[in-house]
Amino acid sequence: MALYLSHLRGPDSVIVVNVTNRAIDISSVVAGLAQKYGLKATLIDAPNRSGIFLRSDFVLLTRGKSLDVPEIQKVGYPMRLDRQVPESRIWTDDYSNVIRLLVNPFGKSGLRQSGR
Repeated sequence: MALYLSHLRGPDSVIVVNVTNRAIDISSVVAGLAQKYGLKATLIDAPNRSGIFLRSDFVLLTRGKSLDVPEIQKVGYPMRLDRQVPESRIWTDDYSNVIRLLVNPFGKSGLRQSGR
């Protein structure tokens, strides 16, 4: 993540991460990285608009206020970074744990802000 952040051109630059996966919840890994690096994170659910495409999920990350604009707030959900699973660790080159990311068949991981 530090490498990506070093390439941002300003405080309102945004990193977009495609977290679409039916089997594992990659968004929790990205949320952990956002928390570690002090970033704001917004989850975007891009619905299936046609029968031939599957829905896509993206996480937008920024240091600034670029995610606070109405266009983003209308389609996105601010992620609850304080709801990270305490026993989860940040993924590094030396560590990852896919088993902890298996999707709960009864719902998502709970990283969305309440009320939406």
